[in-house]
Amino acid sequence: MISDARTAPPDAAIRYIVPWTGPDTLPPDCADMILSHTVLEHVEDIDGTYRSCHRWLRPGGFMTHHIDLRSHGLATETNGHWACSEMLWKLIAGRKSFLINRQPHSTHHQALERWGFTTVLDLKKTTPGIDRGKLAKRWRGLSDEDLSCSECFLLARKKASTA
Repeated sequence: MISDARTAPPDAAIRYIVPWTGPDTLPPDCADMILSHTVLEHVEDIDGTYRSCHRWLRPGGFMTHHIDLRSHGLATETNGHWACSEMLWKLIAGRKSFLINRQPHSTHHQALERWGFTTVLDLKKTTPGIDRGKLAKRWRGLSDEDLSCSECFLLARKKASTA
């Protein structure tokens, strides 16, 4: 049975939870699996998101994330959003909620490690885009891998409790 988490019977096998606003949305260690697909490129608090996922997943639980790291049509090049200065990006974003956060693949990988996940699968799609010389100051330190990574699919497992 698939149900909205707010109205789901306690024995529902799958619960759909949207929107979620913080770690208290679910009790700790209650989920076997978390799926997010083309969501995390819009979330500003990447670290807080992975922290919440860690709180919700049972030890040994899995999560998958498909993350679209492209410019979403905000630039002509796939990775052209990294050519925008911070001032220009603020003008582009304006008051829009959930635009894109411009975070590269490595940001997600680092957060997974920081919050106690083991990466089981990390599939990356690379696409040519702007060259390093066109990067805005904030993004000049991107690795070659981040610069060309246009999307990724991550499968991660919460480490089993050692206690």
